[in-house]
Amino acid sequence: MNVVVTGGGTGGHLYPALCLLAELEKKGHTVAYIGSQAGLEGRTQMPCDSTLLDMSGIKYWTRNPVRAFFALRRLRAQAEEAIAKFRADIVIGTGGYVSAPALSAQQGLGGRSYLIEPDAMPGQANKRLAAKSKAVFCAFDEALPVFGVKASRTGLPIRQEALLNIDQSAARCELGLKPDRFTVLIVGGSQGAVALNDAALNAIQRIATDGIQWLHVTGPANFESNRQTADRLGLNGNYHPVPYLQGERMGLAYRAADMAVSRSGSSTVSELAANGLPAIHVPFPAAARDHQRYNSEALSSRGAAITMLQSDLSPEALSQVVNQWRDDANARLEAGRRAKEWSRPDAASRIVELITEG
Repeated sequence: MNVVVTGGGTGGHLYPALCLLAELEKKGHTVAYIGSQAGLEGRTQMPCDSTLLDMSGIKYWTRNPVRAFFALRRLRAQAEEAIAKFRADIVIGTGGYVSAPALSAQQGLGGRSYLIEPDAMPGQANKRLAAKSKAVFCAFDEALPVFGVKASRTGLPIRQEALLNIDQSAARCELGLKPDRFTVLIVGGSQGAVALNDAALNAIQRIATDGIQWLHVTGPANFESNRQTADRLGLNGNYHPVPYLQGERMGLAYRAADMAVSRSGSSTVSELAANGLPAIHVPFPAAARDHQRYNSEALSSRGAAITMLQSDLSPEALSQVVNQWRDDANARLEAGRRAKEWSRPDAASRIVELITEG
């Protein structure tokens, strides 16, 4: 089959799309991609024929609905042209406004379309497009009631390079970390997180340095300021900032860590859970529909994570929870076990199997 995958903008929508593209090609299908010029995909070497559109006009639909209406009509025509040229049998969207033009074009042509809902609180684009879609594949059980009988929980497609079969000590050595130290991974998602970075740096000063080390994925924009602060505070003996980790380097970070402190975008939550890594989630408060909070609470309600709202985030609060999990291995390991039990690391193959069955 010829399959178009659409959706991007941020890592939470692009990474599942990349996973699906890889799985579809692995199963012998011909693939293409439709995304946004301004999204992360515009700075990523895509693995297949790609059409990147100027989607600035539809990003803030509620702020300027008239502009968004005409922009969507223009983008839908462009997407329809790309779909027709590729002779797509199916279009699959990974959520977000970036997926709307191609999905609405495919539905207008009477073709088959499928949705992936990555969040516990479904987005507006998927809600609008669900009625004419054949099925909706959800990452969270909490999203199922929104879409009714056509929804099923498959989990979210995650990068296979994020799931490495490597010993923890070996992973630490690969990253230049000490092999025998309790390791905390701090990651703010593909964009980084200033508030999380600042709180983490201050919390580190409050925690005894013996036997602990920190691997901090700061985000490219925040790396230099964090490194300078760490130098000034003399933290570099056990503090290791990096701007960004790609591919298997991120997989090594997951395997190296004993616990994580992170935002709660769907890809981050799913990859942490698949690695059985207990996490303190600090939801990004400005995320659309507060969806990161719902994602985090879906895990914390199962005892698989801890939700710490940014309004409650402080060096004292963060250091207290880190110390609790550091000192109570049973509680930490139980949270990791529950997270792994919740995860669906084979989501990509499940989804490809379901769409192949038709």
